[in-house]
Amino acid sequence: MTVHGHSPPTRPGDEPRGLAPIRRWLRRGPFHGWQREHAGLRRSVAQTRSDVVAVVKRLDRKEAPSRAARRGRKRLEALEHALAAHFAAEEGEGHLEQALQMAPRFANQAERLRRDHGNLMREIRELRELARNAGHDREAWVVVYRSYDSFAEKLELHDQAENEIMTRAVLEDIGPGD
Repeated sequence: MTVHGHSPPTRPGDEPRGLAPIRRWLRRGPFHGWQREHAGLRRSVAQTRSDVVAVVKRLDRKEAPSRAARRGRKRLEALEHALAAHFAAEEGEGHLEQALQMAPRFANQAERLRRDHGNLMREIRELRELARNAGHDREAWVVVYRSYDSFAEKLELHDQAENEIMTRAVLEDIGPGD
């Protein structure tokens, strides 16, 4: 079976075990750019977390966090811009729509995920505001860190739900008869 010019990697007589072969195929197949972009966002999320933690650690050591705080604020700003671009591309390029063409039964889940975009953008803007107002106050940066950690978890769950729709849509399209 070929989907959008790509075929899953199977040899005659081989049955893929689990979702791993299909996920590998997705990384190289029709949704490769989408997967690569998600991986880049996960790296940005991890780097931002690291920068926010660095501010708290400097404050724990009674050091001035000026450079670390500026870097943390800039990283949050960059993440906000990256998320805005990512969500716009997701909604505009139609990767999810391609998946829904293969498996329309996921339309309600996809619509919930699209609504998540606005909520996630609101949260990252609120985080930027918290960081902007935190100054050199350790407790304020702890709030930034905890809020960021909660945000990052929601973003990861959102990403997993999108990946699940994409994977299941392709599996349904391939189906047992293909």
